[in-house]
Amino acid sequence: MGWSPQQDKALLAVSDWFKNRRHEQQVFRLFGYAGTGKTTLAQHFAEEIDGKVLFLAFTGKACKVLMDKGCAPVSTIHSALFNPQEPDRNALKELEDQIVHLRKELIEEYKGDSKTEEELMARVEANDRLCDLYTMLEVQRKVVSKPSFTYKEHNDLSSCALGIVDECSMINNELGQALIDAGVPLLVMGDPAQLPPVEGNGFFTEGDNPPDVLLTEVHRQAEDNPIIWMATKTRNQEEIPLGNYGDSRYIDMKDLDFGTIAAADQNICGTNALRHKWNRRIRHLLYGPDSFVPVPEEKMIALRNDKEADVINGAMFTTKKITFVGEESIHMTVWDDEYNEKDVQIHSKLLSHPYEEMSYWDRRTQTEMDYGHCITGHKSQGSQWQDVVAVDESSVFRRDKWKWKYTVLTRAANKITLVKRNR
Repeated sequence: MGWSPQQDKALLAVSDWFKNRRHEQQVFRLFGYAGTGKTTLAQHFAEEIDGKVLFLAFTGKACKVLMDKGCAPVSTIHSALFNPQEPDRNALKELEDQIVHLRKELIEEYKGDSKTEEELMARVEANDRLCDLYTMLEVQRKVVSKPSFTYKEHNDLSSCALGIVDECSMINNELGQALIDAGVPLLVMGDPAQLPPVEGNGFFTEGDNPPDVLLTEVHRQAEDNPIIWMATKTRNQEEIPLGNYGDSRYIDMKDLDFGTIAAADQNICGTNALRHKWNRRIRHLLYGPDSFVPVPEEKMIALRNDKEADVINGAMFTTKKITFVGEESIHMTVWDDEYNEKDVQIHSKLLSHPYEEMSYWDRRTQTEMDYGHCITGHKSQGSQWQDVVAVDESSVFRRDKWKWKYTVLTRAANKITLVKRNR
């Protein structure tokens, strides 16, 4: 393959680092904008390495994109480095037992002085000792629900000659340090025009560490790609006119039809308010106005980390089967992007009411998931789909307006329908 002068210079720089400086400089930062050939360069360099090379990405979707480009072997960072840790429920069980015993004691103590059962139970529930135990119980439940993983001492990366990390702007301090701790040379790839991670700062992108190489020239094969053209104009803070661009287009909301929405691999918007509205509208059209229970093969997305269920905030899932539907909870088995089965329990109200309308106390003990037909641009980071419909809510994000739109445009691999939302 013929390389441009900038790409050829980048390959020489990476080669020089690996041969001569990798023991003193563990991380080499290969950054570049969409269409500049980062992945192609990394794949070519990996083929020249004498030893095992592991490609790593933040999400399963991003891993699939790498595999489709011929990169192998590929793993999510979590799968390569961590095992989920079983939560210690002993303290929680002890508090629950104390509450049961104290309630029995209080019922016996107050029974003779109470005229009705309602008065008796009201006095019991108002007892200061019982209220203190309830408070301690909620604190302990919160502790148990926090995500926790154990680091694999002999992990998938530690036996490699090189780790190549894609979408490094998604990696926070905890994951970044875990990659460093593996003790393996790391070639990290990132796009400085994208949004920072939802939680925390980018470990490899923030601070005083500039890229070792920054690719700025869109390579010849991508120059005529409409998505790259749209993304490049956006990165340069230029507005895209309404119109058709190959298979992609920028249209007004009034010209969007449900067939386009239903055919897309993923719908993306900016705000949770619109995400909720679109998910309910799509389900209304697909399954009827009264449906709120997920169906097999339906897309779901995690809204927060859940250690017990081994679920990471922003991860996408597909329902496999629904095992229980009750007034308070829905139990189901889901597939993640790597086809691992997980059993999750979701509060019923979470799927029939906007997430923002539910209190923490209603959500705290169960896995927080919602429908994934439409997701926010921030949650889409680190993933890519063939066909995307995206509502342009970039103006909501003010100083990050251009980064948000650029990030959303580059989530599409082959086709995007960008929709102008008139306010």
